Amino acid sequence: FRAGIDVDTVAVTYVGFACILVLMAVARWKIETSYRLLYLELEANSDVVMAERVKRFQAELRCERMTCNETQRDDSADALSWCASSTFAFHNVPAKVGDAAGNELDKMATLGRKEHWYIDSKHLTLSPDCVLGSGGFGVVVAGSFVGSPVAVKLARGK
Repeated sequence: FRAGIDVDTVAVTYVGFACILVLMAVARWKIETSYRLLYLELEANSDVVMAERVKRFQAELRCERMTCNETQRDDSADALSWCASSTFAFHNVPAKVGDAAGNELDKMATLGRKEHWYIDSKHLTLSPDCVLGSGGFGVVVAGSFVGSPVAVKLARGK
């Protein structure tokens, strides 16, 4: 060694550095182990949560089918709102336009307002010059719904 450098000081420095490296490696190993355990716990719980959601969905579907099948399926708006299912509303719309179709469309609009899927045209702004796409059914244009950008599908006229 060079003059003025104590061998003991160098040895203590190397031992201190080695201890710091070992402590860092152990800390990293503990952190990675805890991450693995958390991941495994989350993965196990996600299966339980997903299974519970599937069971809840199946139970709600069975309950709705039983309730709606027990209800008299007549043309009254009360039966539609009691079942709270828009499936029956769309199923009952006649193919031809007329008074019957108008009545069914009114019932559908009432149900849509109740279930919050009916959009009032005063909240919708279309941009017909901004065509996003087209297909066999119609044209998709840009628009905005209550200030949020949306895509609107417009049916082709027959």
